[in-house]
Amino acid sequence: MTHYGFICSLRGTTISVVLAVMLSSSFGEETKESPASANKKWLSEEGARRAEMQRLLANVYINQRQGNFPAAFENYLTYVDLNPEDSDAVIQVVQGLLRQAREAQNGKTRAEFISKAQQLVENAVEAPDSSGQLWGLLGQIYAVQRDFGLSLEANREALKRAPDYLPAYPSLGQVMIGTNRAEEFLEYLDDALKAEIKSPEFYVLLSEIYMNFARALPNDPLRKGLTKLLARADINEIDQPIILQKLGRCRLFLRDFAGSIEAYEKSLLKIPSRRKFLIQRILVDLYINMNKPEVAVQLLETYKKDFSKDEWPYFRLGQLFFDQRKFPESEENFREAIRLNPDVLAVYYLLAETQLLQNKPRSVLATIAQVKKLFTLDFQGEFYQGIAYSRLGEYDKAGNHFTEAEILATMKAPERLDFRFYYQLASNYGQKSDFENAELYFQRCIALKPDFREGYLDLVRIYFETNQPEKVLITLDSVREKFGPTYFTEFYTGVTHHMSKDYDRAIASFLKAEEISTKDDKVKLSHQFYYQLGASYERSGKFEKAAQALMKSLEIQEDFSDAMNYLGYMWAENKENLEQAFELIEKALSSQSENPAYLDSMGWVLYQMEQAAKALPFLMKAVENSEAPDPVILDHLGSIHRALDHKQEAVKAWEQSLDLEENLEIKEKLKTLENH
Repeated sequence: MTHYGFICSLRGTTISVVLAVMLSSSFGEETKESPASANKKWLSEEGARRAEMQRLLANVYINQRQGNFPAAFENYLTYVDLNPEDSDAVIQVVQGLLRQAREAQNGKTRAEFISKAQQLVENAVEAPDSSGQLWGLLGQIYAVQRDFGLSLEANREALKRAPDYLPAYPSLGQVMIGTNRAEEFLEYLDDALKAEIKSPEFYVLLSEIYMNFARALPNDPLRKGLTKLLARADINEIDQPIILQKLGRCRLFLRDFAGSIEAYEKSLLKIPSRRKFLIQRILVDLYINMNKPEVAVQLLETYKKDFSKDEWPYFRLGQLFFDQRKFPESEENFREAIRLNPDVLAVYYLLAETQLLQNKPRSVLATIAQVKKLFTLDFQGEFYQGIAYSRLGEYDKAGNHFTEAEILATMKAPERLDFRFYYQLASNYGQKSDFENAELYFQRCIALKPDFREGYLDLVRIYFETNQPEKVLITLDSVREKFGPTYFTEFYTGVTHHMSKDYDRAIASFLKAEEISTKDDKVKLSHQFYYQLGASYERSGKFEKAAQALMKSLEIQEDFSDAMNYLGYMWAENKENLEQAFELIEKALSSQSENPAYLDSMGWVLYQMEQAAKALPFLMKAVENSEAPDPVILDHLGSIHRALDHKQEAVKAWEQSLDLEENLEIKEKLKTLENH
């Protein structure tokens, strides 16, 4: 049985009168009229019509009480046929007919319902005082029949008679905007404003209608019209929570976040606690949109107390803290969200991501172990395990999980194999010193995301590891072409030229990097930068500038032993500042007493200070600690032996040096030694 959902209006007639009329007609004994009574015709035709109308209304009432809605509706329909002047009844019956048309299973039945509705409304609007609602219904019927011209005229008449009749606006708008007449539609908005309708609720509801059109069409005039309407919706005069929420949505559509918050917060005061949750969610998002995450956090902390058994506040706090890079707080809230509702897979992965960003690979593996117990492991679970094992240095295990992730993605979600995946895979190969595969997958990563600078940086590192300076320079040129010169491109270009012993070009690149750093707040020149610059200056024979750069390196990090050793050795080599050189090298050795380069420097500065006997043990130890024979250390050892008049030992050291590297100066030393 279909529920027709109408509520009949019995106008001014009492139920007792209706029932009396119905009973007299249904159960009274049949009497024969006298000729006199017949002649009087006391019951006129009009009276009979009215009696029939009352009987029909009584049947409507009884059938509704008994739940027989189809019968009630049929009686009401007959009543309207007899009394088309009752506009309220016509409206209710027409609305019922239109509902039946929407529910009809075949086109013929549907057309019959619509045709009957049209007939009733067309008859009703013939009355001079017919209402705007009747005209609006007629416009709706014409629109259903796709007679848009007549629909337009009917809706215009509806708004002319009743500017506050809301249903006419969307019906009118659909026709006008559908025929590219949005500007004309706005004229009816202006008419509504001119009508000075006192209800602020009306302006909110009309704003919602205009918002729906403006959302569908990027139309600036519609947005301007919406702004005008909302200016009439005085929030101080609105108490209904549903209207306040609609006002909040409309203001939000115009990106008036503060106004939207005002409306939603007022609606919170008007609704029961059990229904506040959805509004509180909206308020949190609004404060985030206003770039006030701290207020959103405060609200969520309050909501945690109000909804202690709901995971949402914890989940949202986890996201907010994550965005603020407060990973411990984020992790704590994601854990609590999982405790309250362990059935949401996405939260486990968010938790794992916070743990990765805190470099807690074992925690990641524990989280994924929880996932395995509750869900079928997917790409993301395998991927995170791969990253975790790679962080732990278990590169083969990591590779197995990356492979499994790649297989799962290939089968179900190939789009997951993005630049992030290949970056992690390439990094794992690089850690294993499998530079061939590392290069391959870094290149794939960059191909998928050409603006991913980190990928270029790591590819450059691979080329450094494999001593491919030409590829380094080609890659850096590609970065320069895409992003322009950066500190990164110029610094690594300088390092590459230094490796290739093109020291002047190295210096030029380093100075360009230094210049860029002065214009980029994100770049802070490190002790390593000035160390590299100093080394290039030294190799090019610019010793004073080399000393300045190396001292700058030590200003930034005073315990940087490589810079101490380099500067001390340079001074020793040039027989300058020998006391300061000795002190610097001594400090370097105090931190790395077994370093062969530092031992060699100490021996050499002592030799230059004419303390060959003290120098010899340092050189002997330098030779002993070297992983492979070093021609420079052997040359120094030969010189110290010569100073101590250890002729055979000097010859042996110099010959070993020459076996490693051709050196004309050492050959001259040997000749000189042989001639004495």
